[in-house]
Amino acid sequence: MEGGGNSKGTGLGGLFGAGGLGYSHADLAGVPLTGMSPLSPYLNLDPKYLVQDTDEFILPTGANKTRGRFELAFFTIGGCCMTGAAFGALNGLRLGLKETQNMAWSKPRNVQILNMVTRQGALWANTLGSL
Repeated sequence: MEGGGNSKGTGLGGLFGAGGLGYSHADLAGVPLTGMSPLSPYLNLDPKYLVQDTDEFILPTGANKTRGRFELAFFTIGGCCMTGAAFGALNGLRLGLKETQNMAWSKPRNVQILNMVTRQGALWANTLGSL
C-alpha cells in the first residue's frame, strides 16, 4: 500500500483503496456538509443544490396535472388490445389442439396450431381494441 495515512486495508479492498487512507468524505470534497453525505469525494458540489423543489414536468400556465381524455383513451385502447391478444392466443391454442388432436406431433400440426394462435390472437385484439 502507499504510505502517508491509515494503511489498515487488507486483502483486495486494501489493495484498491477501499480501506486505505483515513480521510473523511467532507475533507476530500472540500464542501462543508451538514446532515448529508456527498455523492462522490471528487464531486465538488453542494448537495443542497440537488434537492428538487419544483415539479418534474413543464405544464402550460393554468393546466391541471391530471391525464386528459386522449391519454386515458390510449391507455384503455392499448390495454384492451393486449387483453384481447392474450385471450385470443389462449383460445387459438385451445382450438388448435382440439382440431388437430387426431394428428401426430409433427411440423404440420405445429404450424396449424401456430396459425390458429396468431389468427385468433389478432382477431380478438382487433375486436376488443375497437370496442
